[in-house]
Amino acid sequence: MGYLPRTEVRNLMGSAIALVFPSELEGLPLTILEASAIGIPVLAQPKSAMPEAVIDGVTGWILPVEPIQSWADKLREISHWSETEQRSFTAKSRAFVAQQYSWDVVAQQYAELYRRIAHAA
Repeated sequence: MGYLPRTEVRNLMGSAIALVFPSELEGLPLTILEASAIGIPVLAQPKSAMPEAVIDGVTGWILPVEPIQSWADKLREISHWSETEQRSFTAKSRAFVAQQYSWDVVAQQYAELYRRIAHAA
């Protein structure tokens, strides 16, 4: 697709049923947090830091790569959610990201880490 403005990326992500992220090489991809922040369910495998950001039933699901059918089944399930189920998932997902990964929270975590380092020095 090439370069897209952030607003267009957000619109495209917002129209997705889910973010399917089977990568084994990523640490903690920002893409996962971005999807969760707008309430898009994330399907990822239990590698790297994925289980820290993808909480089963809250921001998505951690699935083993095999059997691949489990990924297809979960996508099918999500695609049949009622509007109430979609809204409930979106609210939980957004709240989790806001509580754990907002810039304010991250800044506070870094400030605390630096305080501990300075105190230990």
